[in-house]
Amino acid sequence: MAKYTQLGPHEIRSLAQRYKLEITDYSVIEGGAANSSFFLNANGNEYVLTIADDKSVENVFILVELLDYLTEYGFPTSRVVVSGGGEKITLFRGKAVIVKEYIPGVTKRNISKDGLFSLGLTLARLHQIPAPDFIPQTHSYGVELFPNAVGLNFDAAFEDSLTQMGDHFKGEIPRGLPRGLIHADVFWDNVICLNGGFRALIDFEDACNYFKVYDLASALFGSCVEGGKLNLDKASQIIKGYEQVRVLEEDERRALQISTVYAGVAISFWRYMKYNLINPSEENKNLHKQTAEIADRIHAIPADKFSQVFI
Repeated sequence: MAKYTQLGPHEIRSLAQRYKLEITDYSVIEGGAANSSFFLNANGNEYVLTIADDKSVENVFILVELLDYLTEYGFPTSRVVVSGGGEKITLFRGKAVIVKEYIPGVTKRNISKDGLFSLGLTLARLHQIPAPDFIPQTHSYGVELFPNAVGLNFDAAFEDSLTQMGDHFKGEIPRGLPRGLIHADVFWDNVICLNGGFRALIDFEDACNYFKVYDLASALFGSCVEGGKLNLDKASQIIKGYEQVRVLEEDERRALQISTVYAGVAISFWRYMKYNLINPSEENKNLHKQTAEIADRIHAIPADKFSQVFI
């Protein structure tokens, strides 16, 4: 994790006390790319304190409202803790701070088949929850934003490819596909597993009212790639689980492969902007190439072979 906000023991304890939490121990949580998070032992329970480094206070308010909304539907995700003053968000150095109940479990790149099946079930249940009117109607790093990368010239070849692929997606993905509340970033590090099975889906910062099939595509790209290639057998477990609850429409089935390519190119675009423009990183400046290459490999899979995900 890029630890954007540095906190000392006194500052962490002071923030925790806003939520009437008396810390007995704490540690930095590694792995996030947009937040600074800390694991807290306090009051005999466990919590996560997060400082939003890359999100506006307004966006964090939307996130908290969405998490509360999902809790009302019994969806397995983070639960927000209220401060002593009744606030769900406090401020530190102008950045939004939230505290959530800790969800026991681990994130693991190699999710079991049973875990992937349950992830598919959970995504389908998410897609049955009515999309609230306060979430964005567009994807925060979707195709509409690809032109923002053109002309930066950190990687001109990638920018040219991004333009071409953006046009391709607009032409190939039907605009009339079913839309609804989606997570939009269903990568393995947002999936909590416990005892080898699925436990919860976290980090709804990019949630939006968008194509439901995009969530499945994101899960395939983010949780079923091994050795730089899509594992079709693992991908099929997600689809099987999903269709136990919601059967895909024929147009969604046809769009799944190109949507999976889209999900990969979208995360490549995000990485390109993040590590070259927004938070330049010499170590990560070429990270976009890795996901772009995986997206190319998925694009090259013959359609009849890709259809194995539906078996």
